[in-house]
Amino acid sequence: FYVSPAGNDRNPGTSEEFPLRGVQHAIDRMQAGDTLVVLDGVYTGSLKLKSGITIQAKNPRRAVFSGLTQLETSFREHSGGIYKAKIEGSLKQLFYDDQPMTWARWPNANWSENWIAEKKWAKAANGTGPGVLTSEAFKEISSLDLEGGYCFLRYGKRNSCYSRTVESFDGKTLHWDETKFYSLRHTGQDGNKATPDKFPKLRKSDENHPNKCLFFLAGAYGLLDAPGEWFVSDNRLYLYPPEGSNPNESVVWTKTIDYCIDEEEAVSDVTIKGIDVLAYSVRMASPKNRNICFENVHFKYINSEQLHIDRVRGDEEEKPVQLIGSNIRIEKCLFAGAMQSALRLTGEDLHVEN
Repeated sequence: FYVSPAGNDRNPGTSEEFPLRGVQHAIDRMQAGDTLVVLDGVYTGSLKLKSGITIQAKNPRRAVFSGLTQLETSFREHSGGIYKAKIEGSLKQLFYDDQPMTWARWPNANWSENWIAEKKWAKAANGTGPGVLTSEAFKEISSLDLEGGYCFLRYGKRNSCYSRTVESFDGKTLHWDETKFYSLRHTGQDGNKATPDKFPKLRKSDENHPNKCLFFLAGAYGLLDAPGEWFVSDNRLYLYPPEGSNPNESVVWTKTIDYCIDEEEAVSDVTIKGIDVLAYSVRMASPKNRNICFENVHFKYINSEQLHIDRVRGDEEEKPVQLIGSNIRIEKCLFAGAMQSALRLTGEDLHVEN
């Protein structure tokens, strides 16, 4: 079978000249042993698989399963290069002319700079402790209103951070809500290792210590001050477009669906090859799955919600590519832009070749 965005679901779909249009429509016609050739283009919607089928791109990297929806709204100028628009519901990710934008945050850092420590983190100064942050860098943002924002603290291991609401900020000292901060239930793997008296002494091996934890701020309108940032409040999207552009003359995409494939029932002998999966994830949750292969598939911008009041909620809502079963193969695939975990395999006879 063949499928194309320019096809028609009334076509026979058994030749490239007369393809079907919907991927799911094609799968519904398929039997075990059939192959679906995905022609160049972008495909949306969620899929339900069948056992014994192969789905492959005719031209790898040119057939895209996308979880993005074009934002159909009009922007108008708000102030200082910022535009605003009415929206419905919440946004999980925002793309501007195919590039991911960043939540309003400080220090300013765009998506690709997430792993540059001096970009992502600010350093707390002496005097920082439970529920309190001071920093020499606060002079850059001393006039900002941070009400309703989040303070992301890195005091655990590796790149982990734990978010807490901002209670007050007077330009020099920030107070954050430490309620339940020292509870494993609310901060996850590292929270129960801290107590108020130990907080400033953690991570002594870190060159930024003693008495200097790292942090960044996000989730407040006052932090919307750099191109490529966005903020949502009361069904209003505020966007600072890159390079002084006008969003009404560009294409703005939003992530609204978490999964391209979310399969509870067992399937077997399924192969997916050469597809790009954009702003989607895949979940195949049955322990009875067997002989599943993803080959040369590129997963980009995985997961959903990006701001969480506590670490545990973030862990519960992460949506990596999750495959459960036996004889699962991941061959030469790419996982890029995951918010937390990218790939989770569970079962036996698991193979990853990259």
